Amino acid sequence: MRCFRLFLTLAIGMILLAAAPARPDTPYNVLARLAAAWNSLHSYTCIWTVHEAKGTKVQDRVYHIFFQKPLKTRAEVIAGDGKGSVAVWEGGDRLRGHQGSILSLLKLNLNINNRLAVSLRGATIAQVNMGWLLSHLLSIGAKNFAFSQNGTSSILSAHVQYPPPNDDIVEEVYVFAPSGLPIEGSQFGDNHVLLKHVVYSDYQLNVTLPTTTWQI
Repeated sequence: MRCFRLFLTLAIGMILLAAAPARPDTPYNVLARLAAAWNSLHSYTCIWTVHEAKGTKVQDRVYHIFFQKPLKTRAEVIAGDGKGSVAVWEGGDRLRGHQGSILSLLKLNLNINNRLAVSLRGATIAQVNMGWLLSHLLSIGAKNFAFSQNGTSSILSAHVQYPPPNDDIVEEVYVFAPSGLPIEGSQFGDNHVLLKHVVYSDYQLNVTLPTTTWQI
């Protein structure tokens, strides 16, 4: 009888534990998972589908991104505005690349802030890696993010205030997979006007990238 009571007590305890709600997630946990994912990587490739708006201008692009630590980056525009353009950066303030179409014959060596080297909203190739994203989110501060969940995805949103030229951004929203990898990122202006939207997909993690990846 004593053994049966012990078994019954353990069984009830297990049922109550299983029924208990999971500990709520937090922005700190989400950023910790992103940091862990970043720290586990030595290289990766992914696809960025990007929409940007600035004033009356709009830019839509799809990038194939190649990255290897510490900073080797290759960004290829595979669809949309500037299709065929390629840029390679290995740190510092210079990049190598070419534009699309017939202009691909002209090899360029540019400052990363050159108008030919930035997106419509001024994003540079130095911002094309998860390490930069992590630093950016940490600069906003975990305490300033609101947390929500959509299925297994974690969502962080924050009101922000930047000096020019990004003073039109008033809110940022990011969506993360359970692994910590980013899925989406959005920036909004007043009246919830979408200024930038990035969808991250087709991750290939810790891949061996040939040396030709960094050639133009």
